[in-house]
Amino acid sequence: MLGEGLKKAEKQVFWPPAIAAARFIAVSGWRKGEALGLRWDELDLARRTATLGDTKTGRSIRPLSQAACDMLHRQPRGPNPLVFAGAHGGNGSDTFKRQFRRIAKLGGLPADISAHTLRHSFVSVAADLDYSDLTIGALVGHRGRSVTSRHYVHSEDAVLLAAADKVATHIAELMGTSVQKHSRRAAA
Repeated sequence: MLGEGLKKAEKQVFWPPAIAAARFIAVSGWRKGEALGLRWDELDLARRTATLGDTKTGRSIRPLSQAACDMLHRQPRGPNPLVFAGAHGGNGSDTFKRQFRRIAKLGGLPADISAHTLRHSFVSVAADLDYSDLTIGALVGHRGRSVTSRHYVHSEDAVLLAAADKVATHIAELMGTSVQKHSRRAAA
């Protein structure tokens, strides 16, 4: 239903970063504020990671699925350091909230669906695909409780990148979007 709403939104007059941000949140499981506050200098698309300095749980290194990287590559870069820049220079949080409600309505989703619901959906899909709580937590930026889990995410962690790809690809397919298959080397 979200995929249908996004397709319809693309054909109407919408704020394009809202559509891109909604897709990104769906395939990354990030919090709305993390996605809307994402800066270009926090991304290492060659290594498929983002290093977020200020999240709810502090500094966070996140693996990025190929689907998320493909979306980020398509985002226009302007003078604003934000990836999903608002029309007037800010992160567009208020505009995004209104636009997301419109997207959800176009897709026939219930009125109580929010961008945070996409985060819950990402986690649910990852659990349905039998990923561990530790892996899911690393994908969405939950703070770990042990020394091992705090150091679990590394920019070269192929296991987390594969998990991010599998979850994002499954979600993209559910939304009716195809994901290009890339090798790790080709993404660099």
